[in-house]
Amino acid sequence: MDSITQAALGGLCGEMTLRKQLGWKGLAWGVFFGTLPDLDIIVSPWVEPTEQLGWHRGLSHSILITILAPLLFGWLLSVLHRKKGVTFKRAAWFVFITMVTHILIDCFTSYGTQVFEPFSSYRAALNNMSIIDISFTLPMLVALIMVLRHDKMSKKRTWIGRAAAIWLCLY
Repeated sequence: MDSITQAALGGLCGEMTLRKQLGWKGLAWGVFFGTLPDLDIIVSPWVEPTEQLGWHRGLSHSILITILAPLLFGWLLSVLHRKKGVTFKRAAWFVFITMVTHILIDCFTSYGTQVFEPFSSYRAALNNMSIIDISFTLPMLVALIMVLRHDKMSKKRTWIGRAAAIWLCLY
């Protein structure tokens, strides 16, 4: 999927898991972690053009990294936001679901994702979503803008976040 969709989906994950402790910062961390797996494109200048597609959506999108990254980044987030009540368990869960949702929606595209790297270069591709899907992305973006207009403890904010998550699951 495109970077805007990945960032918005990460933001929604942050909203759903860290908003009560961090408010808008939970959403912001979600945007960061939702984009993180796609930073594998940084190596593009040093990789042959024929290898770029294999590298992108490779190890950074694998089950292995999805298991290891939450341990490291969950610990870092819990240390950084300890005073706000962010536990290691909650932070690790947040990083895990953010990365899993990123990888999952990449699997829905025709390009697929190498979820079994480094053990296999097979690309899991369901080919049932476009790389850019406005019907998937726009409701998420609207919901994120709406939640930011409410207090972090607002029931309306909770309802908006949940409605967006339900829409995405049904989509």
